[in-house]
Amino acid sequence: MSVILEQAAPETRQRTADMLDHRAKVSVLILNWNTRELTLQCIESLKQTLGELEAQIIVVDNGSTDGSAEAFAAQPDICLVRSPENLGFARGNNLGLPYAEGEYICLLNSDTIVLPGAVQRLVNYLDEHPEFAAAGGEHLGPAGEHLPSGIFFQSLWGDLSLAMGLDKFGSWLLKRKSPLARLWYAVGTREVDWLSNSFIVVRREVIEQVGPLPSEFFLYGEDVEWYWRMRQAGLRVAYVAGAPIIHLINQSSKQLYEGNEKSYRYLDAKYIFAARHRNPVSWRIGWLANALYWTVLGTRWRVVQLFTGREDAGQRARMLWKYARYHVDQVTGKVPPIPR
Repeated sequence: MSVILEQAAPETRQRTADMLDHRAKVSVLILNWNTRELTLQCIESLKQTLGELEAQIIVVDNGSTDGSAEAFAAQPDICLVRSPENLGFARGNNLGLPYAEGEYICLLNSDTIVLPGAVQRLVNYLDEHPEFAAAGGEHLGPAGEHLPSGIFFQSLWGDLSLAMGLDKFGSWLLKRKSPLARLWYAVGTREVDWLSNSFIVVRREVIEQVGPLPSEFFLYGEDVEWYWRMRQAGLRVAYVAGAPIIHLINQSSKQLYEGNEKSYRYLDAKYIFAARHRNPVSWRIGWLANALYWTVLGTRWRVVQLFTGREDAGQRARMLWKYARYHVDQVTGKVPPIPR
């Protein structure tokens, strides 16, 4: 595996060398895979909102085939790291970490738009709260809606919340900005178990202490595992209100996964965490409760098909039944998790 640090011209190479010699306050690491225009938009929004904050911008191109690397190489003030293949989220970001010179390291998804003061807010929060190891910002959808971005580790309560439909009630509360939404989501500055790595700032020494992102995860799950390791090391993490980005969501993964496959890969990530860290009885009860929920939902769509003749309802029923069966296969060990 070769890593190519590439710049576009002699003056660019000199500026990058100067940037690496000068320790920035924060190194912003952006991973790209075939999202050239979105990444350029992300970089531009980042530059426009940094203000006086001294920042180093690193872009890791994960084996793109859409001309991304050439476009980033033409940027005079970024450090470009190229991988000849798609390493996934964790390994791709880890490829860029050795080039990060900042006191803090910011992970930023390529399908985001940084809003004014967001990065500075997270950096300031960690400056003012040395008891926290990492801080994550607000995620907003294209229409300005609040997007959940991590809070509690998996639990039987969380499993049963889905199985009983309580998560829908939580979503309803979130849309109405009810304080009770805190039972499900991070809606104000608070300590949390884990954060979405699509926009976080972490202290450099934390990575030195607990290691880089868990490389055994290709996509999904690396964030929960990473923060579990932090929490096991006695470190604390915070969700910080007032540090917003717009997250366009899954712009890379939708190129990788077709149809409902993404749901299976996300469930795989949850399964790995459950098998590693949860009570073996508790998580299996939760999985079976969820399997029952998806089975009942599928049966409802099958009834719709029988009464209306709608083939799409039948397709949905079969999809939900298959998803329920996948839960059972995980419980019974037919689908093995990634080992420790």
